Amino acid sequence: MKCLRCGIELKDATVFCPECSKITSVPLAPSPYLSKKIHLPKRKPPQPPKKQEVKKPAKKEGHPLRRILCTGALTLLCVALLLQGGYTYREKEKLATEVARLQSVEDECVRLTDKLRQAEQTAYDLEEELANLGSSTYLTVRENLKAAQEENARLQRELTRARENIRGMERQLDSLREKTEFFDTHIVFIQEDSTDFFHSYDCEKFTRHGYRAYNKQQAVSLGYTPCPHCQ
Repeated sequence: MKCLRCGIELKDATVFCPECSKITSVPLAPSPYLSKKIHLPKRKPPQPPKKQEVKKPAKKEGHPLRRILCTGALTLLCVALLLQGGYTYREKEKLATEVARLQSVEDECVRLTDKLRQAEQTAYDLEEELANLGSSTYLTVRENLKAAQEENARLQRELTRARENIRGMERQLDSLREKTEFFDTHIVFIQEDSTDFFHSYDCEKFTRHGYRAYNKQQAVSLGYTPCPHCQ
């Protein structure tokens, strides 16, 4: 069908003309100034906007001073990591010394506890002996009992001091363990050999001679791979 106002082709049962926006079934009023043939310009489909080409900036050559600064920064980083590796080794040795010392204190505490039990048993035996003896030996037994009680008190004080030392060493040991866990997690060592592996401190392949210490992520970024024996 055609629009009775503007004459363009329309689909059947179209009520409003998309060109003149009028009702298609109502024609225009007759007028001597209105042409019978109306030629309307065809609408052109909208064209997508052209993409503007973005010119990539030309790469600038690095300034010699910048390269020198980068090289210096990398050198300082390597020196810091080497110092950190040495510090890790010293902390390991210190931790081993503290553990051995703590073990000796614990052994001493056990020894004093056994000695204290023996003194208590001696005091109990003396009390029983005092109850069974007559008045002639009462003073001697009483003195022995007093000496045993004093020895018991002295051992109690030594045991208390030993326990306080153990608690202090346990706190130091916890701090050293925290430091060791940090270094074991984040620091790796690279042997001066033909392999491209990085090792942990406890690796059997790490000889602790001629090595470099790196952060694990940095070692991976430099192309090193984990050691199959320790990682």
